[in-house]
Amino acid sequence: MHPSIRAALLSLLAAGIALAQTGDLRQAAKSGPVVRQVMTAGDEFKDGAALIIPCELVVVGQIVDEQPRLAADGAVVLTDYSIEVGEVWIDPKGRVAPGEQIVISHPGGQMRVEGVPVRVETPDFEPLEWLMPYIFFLDPASDGYRFRGGAQGVWAVREGRAYSHLTRKFDYTVRRLYNGNDLGLFSRRVRNTGQSNPPPASGAGAKPPGERRREVIRPEYPKIPGLGERRMAADAVVRGRVVDAAVHVSGDGKTAWTDYTIEVLEVYKHPNPAPAAGATLTARAEGGNWAEGDSVVSIANELFPPLPWAREHIFFLRRPKSDEPYQFLDGAMSVFRLDDEGRMRCHAPRGEWDFLCTSRDGSKWKDLLRDLSRGR
Repeated sequence: MHPSIRAALLSLLAAGIALAQTGDLRQAAKSGPVVRQVMTAGDEFKDGAALIIPCELVVVGQIVDEQPRLAADGAVVLTDYSIEVGEVWIDPKGRVAPGEQIVISHPGGQMRVEGVPVRVETPDFEPLEWLMPYIFFLDPASDGYRFRGGAQGVWAVREGRAYSHLTRKFDYTVRRLYNGNDLGLFSRRVRNTGQSNPPPASGAGAKPPGERRREVIRPEYPKIPGLGERRMAADAVVRGRVVDAAVHVSGDGKTAWTDYTIEVLEVYKHPNPAPAAGATLTARAEGGNWAEGDSVVSIANELFPPLPWAREHIFFLRRPKSDEPYQFLDGAMSVFRLDDEGRMRCHAPRGEWDFLCTSRDGSKWKDLLRDLSRGR
């Protein structure tokens, strides 16, 4: 087992996180929200040939949909990724043609099980972005295909180069060898090392796509300097967890919004009548992925990453109108998460941190709750 995986597993056990192999999520959900973590990369490929030569299918494509589901044995949440194929690099059996869609199942994802939010995290496999080009190394599976070696078999294409989907924390051999390679060089290396690839029948299986629109946004959020100032500016401050989410496209079709359903655990500030513990409220953030029929829209908010379900958070909220959903006071800067070691983590991307995040990220969660209770 790779040392980084072993260390991660030990840290999960020390933090009391239940691993997916420990039992049926349907049973676990009867005790409340569930967060589990699994590793998905398997054995480390010691060289590029080990990744490429046995591979039966290598394609360039983009994610156009994803759907979570519970595995047949109930032990893990799987995400079914719908991949629209753009190019075929290796396919000796001629099974796939450009324009077709294939479905890849991979551990990880979040959904409601028995009416309860369940999240299965994959530290070695980050979420895939929609409508972005990737190179996928695929192995056959009983229900279709799977990523070969987890994130070892997924490479993002950006500005003419191939980048491993493995994060720096999981610096496997293939990442060290090829990360940042020129795309043309990477393509030739794969095609020359892999199996022969007879050209697929022209246009076989191709479907005319509907709308395909991806936009990266950086909304303007107010800048609020400290914890006390945030508390004063907020209409509501609650401790809670996301238990559901829904994405919809705006009426004018220009953007997408995600409505998060938040279960309230404790209220620190709220106009009367305040929601009781266990009640839910809706908070809206700009951004999200939406697919319907042949149309796919991805609005990627660089300043507000998607919120993880089931995990405990502090939310600073504002509500412009009483008949509208809440909004996050100053975007992701108004969201703080409890980690597995009892510490506070800022939800905002690290490059956007203000002094509050810089000074308090990693501090004790109980200290944050104490300060909120005292009205600081």
